[in-house]
Amino acid sequence: MGDLMEMEALVSWFSQIAANPAKSMERWKTSTGRPVIGCLMCMPPYVPEEIIDASGALPAAIWGTGIPIRQSDTLQQSFTCSIARSALELGMAGGLDLCDGIVVPSTCDAFQNLSEIWRTAMPGRFHHDVVFPTFHDRASALPYLTGELKKLARALESVTGSAIHGDALRSGIRRVSAVRSLFRKLYDARRANPGALSTRALYEIVMASSMADRGEVSERLAKLVHFLEEQAEEGPSTGLSVMLAGVGPRPWGILDILEDLGVSVVDDDLGLGRMYTAPVIDDAGADPIDTLARALLDCSPVSTIHDGRKDRAEHIAERAKASGARAVILNILKFCEPEFFEYPDLKRSLAEAGIPLLMLETELQTHSIEGLRTRLGAFVETLGGGA
Repeated sequence: MGDLMEMEALVSWFSQIAANPAKSMERWKTSTGRPVIGCLMCMPPYVPEEIIDASGALPAAIWGTGIPIRQSDTLQQSFTCSIARSALELGMAGGLDLCDGIVVPSTCDAFQNLSEIWRTAMPGRFHHDVVFPTFHDRASALPYLTGELKKLARALESVTGSAIHGDALRSGIRRVSAVRSLFRKLYDARRANPGALSTRALYEIVMASSMADRGEVSERLAKLVHFLEEQAEEGPSTGLSVMLAGVGPRPWGILDILEDLGVSVVDDDLGLGRMYTAPVIDDAGADPIDTLARALLDCSPVSTIHDGRKDRAEHIAERAKASGARAVILNILKFCEPEFFEYPDLKRSLAEAGIPLLMLETELQTHSIEGLRTRLGAFVETLGGGA
């Protein structure tokens, strides 16, 4: 009973941060006196939080929010994805005032030059965009990205006042990699017994871990993994097993519906999920920036970056088969052009592998999920049901 209560307390700690990240950021600033750097997230790990951590600042992910859009559409097109629009809305409404700066990865069309818009909306604070190479398989990609990471390091030094030297970078890489390594163990432990941790709790843990002190996150994740591994012998769930793909499993109500239907999520290829667990760097080497750049270029394929060495559709099909998932649910945020462009290839690859696919189109501002419940219920029924 004591272990169960401690595990519930751990899960609650993560859930509370996911629900109110500002409180965690304020606690960090009060206890350390160090700055918070907001990181606009979509398809991680394209904000190199290792460098932010090495600067002594807290990298705090911004995943967008479900608040109504009232101001940001004056500075962005209304057909921009809800992550970009709602994150800017949050900033204009004062929801990011605890952040001493913002880092934006310039990857997809919606995010390119977004930091310039943020400068207009929130002047007087640090803004920096990291422009990733569009083609990862070109010889020029590594030296270009290395240069971008060095620019970020120099820019952060002006904010934090701390030199980002080799040892600091190695420490930052080590702290962030520790969190990601524990996430992989968490996924493996939960796959052995999906019922031990709810699907919603899993992704709230991922979100919270991207916003809180990484040292404290590692400590709590290690305990949670230990509890789950001890329960693995209870055996896996007998419900329908699926894999999730896309940017993130939101609105959160989607996960509650899957639980109600008796569906077990055994793996994912989500920005707010497995993608956040990469890369894990075991040894930063003599040149940490070079090591980090190589690791970023070697991550799993994503829709916003072209990599001729890897095919994302085939990658997801292989992952689904390896996980034992009977189907894939793809959640695409409205107006996310890169995801929609890849949908036909993914549909074809999964069909060739004999894996059914359901595509859902949502927005972070989606308030009624009854339509999603109907579609998910019908899909589960065609596969023979869940629980």
